[in-house]
Amino acid sequence: MLPLHLAELFYQLFDDKLSFNEFADQLYTHEAEFEHYMSSDDYLELISFNFGKSYAMYDLHKLMVKYINPGENEKRRLLSYLYDAREKSSKTPFSLEMLYHLYCSGYNYIISLLTDGIIVPLGEKDEIGYYMYSGNLPEKN
Repeated sequence: MLPLHLAELFYQLFDDKLSFNEFADQLYTHEAEFEHYMSSDDYLELISFNFGKSYAMYDLHKLMVKYINPGENEKRRLLSYLYDAREKSSKTPFSLEMLYHLYCSGYNYIISLLTDGIIVPLGEKDEIGYYMYSGNLPEKN
């Protein structure tokens, strides 16, 4: 497995928070670390990767799945939606919508998060029109 600071580059790329060009810049910045943690064949494939091909993201994910934990990225993404919802920022409506879409696509435990005290909708709107809620989501790291 890659250390978190290197895996984070892939998580950001897979979540569209980093472009292929930005990722490639970071890849060459941390070249020695990637070479240390990856097999020589996989490292060679990574540094010669063609980001312009049509299935680049799929192929990159397939290559990196043995070095990063996809479940960790999913957990981080879900927590970021929950944090954004709690903070009542401009991202709140989007985050609530994404939580709803995740619930509809099979993440049924989101209802437990919403009803077991992590986030509890109160049914009232605040002064800017967002629904109010309370909860005890753990603090961000």
